Amino acid sequence: MTEAGEGQTALSAGRFSGPGRFSVLLAVGFFVSVFLAGIAVWSASRAPLQQADTDLREIAARAALDWYDLQLAELRRTVNYVATRPEIQSAVLGETEDMRVSHAVLSLPSFNPNVATLLVYDILNAEVLRRSVAPVDWDSLPDRLLQDMVNVQLNSTRSQARVVNARGGQIMLLSAPILHRGSPEGVALSIANLARFEGAANGLLEIRVLRPDEAMLGPDIQVHHLPDTGHVLEMAFDGSRFDVTRQRILVSLIASLAFALILSFTGIGILGNSLLLEPYRLLQSSQHRLRHSERRARDLADIAELANDAIIVTDPDHKIIWVNTATSRLTGYSLAELQGRNPGHLLQGPDTDPVVRDLISDALRDGEAIQTEILNYSKSGKPYWIDLAITPDIDAFGQIRRFIAIERDVTEIRKREATLRGAMQQANSANEAKSMFLANISHEIRTPMNGILGMVDVLEDTALTDAQRDTTGIIRRSAEALVTIINDILDFSRIEAGKAELDPTPADIGALAEEILMLMKSSPYRQDTRLYLHRSESVPDTVLCDISRMRQVLLNVIGNALKFTEQGHVLVTLDTRRSARGEELTISVQDTGCGIAPERLDAVFDAFEQANNTLTRRYHGTGLGLAISRKLMRLMQGDISATSEEGVGSVFTLRLPFIREKEDKDKDPSRLSDRRFCAIFTDELLGQDVRARCLRLGMTQVDHAAEADIILTDDAEKAGDKVLTCLSSGDASKGLDFPMSQTAFERELLTRLSLGSQVATVVTEQADSVATLSGMRILLADDNATNRLVVRKLLASQDVDIVEAVDGQDAFEKSRDSVFDIILMDMSMPVMSGEDATRKIRSFERKVGRKPVPVIALTANASTRDKQLCLEAGMDDFLSKPVRKPMLMQALSEWVKSPGRKMVS
Repeated sequence: MTEAGEGQTALSAGRFSGPGRFSVLLAVGFFVSVFLAGIAVWSASRAPLQQADTDLREIAARAALDWYDLQLAELRRTVNYVATRPEIQSAVLGETEDMRVSHAVLSLPSFNPNVATLLVYDILNAEVLRRSVAPVDWDSLPDRLLQDMVNVQLNSTRSQARVVNARGGQIMLLSAPILHRGSPEGVALSIANLARFEGAANGLLEIRVLRPDEAMLGPDIQVHHLPDTGHVLEMAFDGSRFDVTRQRILVSLIASLAFALILSFTGIGILGNSLLLEPYRLLQSSQHRLRHSERRARDLADIAELANDAIIVTDPDHKIIWVNTATSRLTGYSLAELQGRNPGHLLQGPDTDPVVRDLISDALRDGEAIQTEILNYSKSGKPYWIDLAITPDIDAFGQIRRFIAIERDVTEIRKREATLRGAMQQANSANEAKSMFLANISHEIRTPMNGILGMVDVLEDTALTDAQRDTTGIIRRSAEALVTIINDILDFSRIEAGKAELDPTPADIGALAEEILMLMKSSPYRQDTRLYLHRSESVPDTVLCDISRMRQVLLNVIGNALKFTEQGHVLVTLDTRRSARGEELTISVQDTGCGIAPERLDAVFDAFEQANNTLTRRYHGTGLGLAISRKLMRLMQGDISATSEEGVGSVFTLRLPFIREKEDKDKDPSRLSDRRFCAIFTDELLGQDVRARCLRLGMTQVDHAAEADIILTDDAEKAGDKVLTCLSSGDASKGLDFPMSQTAFERELLTRLSLGSQVATVVTEQADSVATLSGMRILLADDNATNRLVVRKLLASQDVDIVEAVDGQDAFEKSRDSVFDIILMDMSMPVMSGEDATRKIRSFERKVGRKPVPVIALTANASTRDKQLCLEAGMDDFLSKPVRKPMLMQALSEWVKSPGRKMVS
């Protein structure tokens, strides 16, 4: 039982029932002790004075001698400890250049504070380390003395002591060899200041350390040999001072006895209660803290014992000291079976990862913490996975006292993760299958759609009655709607699968917005709705972006606004702003439609969701347009948001970071830069658009019509040579029908201002955009007879020679035996695919040195990946079905105009 435990037992037994009783007992005990001490002192004072003198001399001499012996022993222990430390030996032998370990050894607090200096010498390389503790000047010692000590140690494996005189008194110097394989490689030295002895009694006049031949003899001089030093300790006494000392001792003892008696009675009678109460309270407090500490220790032990995680404590040699109950449950071993065993050797098995095992071994060897997962085996041989965390417990001296390992069973977690991975793989496979299915469905639907739309284009180029033209229009719009639905589903599927790709190219966003608004002019949803475009001067002519994706987004957003606006207007505004990411292009689409309820505003960007289901049924749609637009904007590092008010309208805002293309410094100035205009509009939105267009052409605005070269107005009643009417009502017979392209607007201004040569230039530029195809030889490779017939009908108005091939092998053979200006190649054909046929064609051209013929893919495979495969196979362009006549004519004419390409016939 500990002392604290005994004190607690005594209190519980009722030995001290209160502070008053405790004070009385202590006072009585103190009085008895003082009385007995007085009797003993009185008896001792009657001893012969001679015996007292002898005893005092012996006490003083023994105290001095013991002090010097202690100094010598402490010095010897210090140097021996330093000389045998592996870190010091390693430093002396030059095995390490890192002195931090050696400095840490010399800084240990276990050294005697009387040690003045620790010094380590490398015999070959001079001084290595030094540590000063007390105010002794090491440099004050003669260099020869230190060298002598080093030379002595070269021939001795024992420590050597020496006492010398130095500034401030005598010092003792002790050395010990630092051995390696029995030979001294270095010397450890330490110094003690002998002048610091303070234990001499009165009457000791002088203490000196001398050689034996220097010592003196006399009645008041004692000489003692100092072991292992070759010196003696000479002590000189003052006999008369001993007499005075004895008298003072006797007087002091008597006075002390009298004072103690008075103090005892005073304490008992007056102050005992209050003076002894505080120690009693301190005792109570100490016992309370002890009980609290014991309770806390028990609580911590209970927590560790009741923890669900296994806890293992090992000694520095990795032998198990203690485990909690959870460890026994996990491993199947009891504490008795685990104690003294290495947990790694006992619990690891054949399937344990050797790499993880080595990582744990390395961490334990280096005394570092580690956390990892490892496979262990229970007593029954059942494997289980654990999350293992091992932490070393390091004491104040940097030594490892124990290792604490916490193990958590993660077997079920790993099983669930494996199940989730399997489910994810199945989901990915299903997603791939879905994408493949959609691609196949798209291909199969696009093929007949190609025939329907192609033949509709052919029919509309013939002489039709109004009823027939209405019928073909219904067929065309229905087919186009079906193609739009297919494209939306495919785009959404590709984006969801993470397969959508970007193709940034220089583009004019303003021209793109004009193009889309011009397309919307013929929309069946446009009735009494006006279309406006505002373009800020800060919007550059050319930016780097994915123009096809932006066209798709703008078509969706503007088409959506127009669909749900029965009357009023749709305003598209282009502007730029600075943000944390750099320059951003902002495109807002504002309508005066039915608006969106606040609770439905976020749903408009969800797949297959629309804000108003009634309007959805009325206008039809997949509910994917805005969802695809948001995903595409985020794919381009931008975003789209919406604000709305029911009955007032909505605003959709697109934000897209962009990179400005370098401006062409040599660009020709505008043909209208020296002209003045006056704008008079009642439709302010249209007026803003017209003014901005004129200013971009370099024209100057004036306020008075008389000063202007041309007057721009929305008043159809005004007429004159200088008047140009601009309307947004859709009636082109009364004036310019907005929205319109900037090029067309410039051409109209040049015409009205009678600038004939400039107008001719503009018209020529427009006409040259589609070159003539007369005389071309075209190889058309497609296994579907309907698709071949559609192409023939679309090009029937052109004087071209079309040769048909029914598969890839047929296409290769015909291109080998004849020369063509252009090859239209389908991708999916029997016998040989379009990609393989193109590769063989390119290989043959290189072999015979023939000039490469342009190959244009004309396929129902419409994905970006399909386009990439075609280009990698050696094709030059890509058109997806259903193909429209303007699209086909544009692609063919572009290759006719390409530099270095000429028709062969």
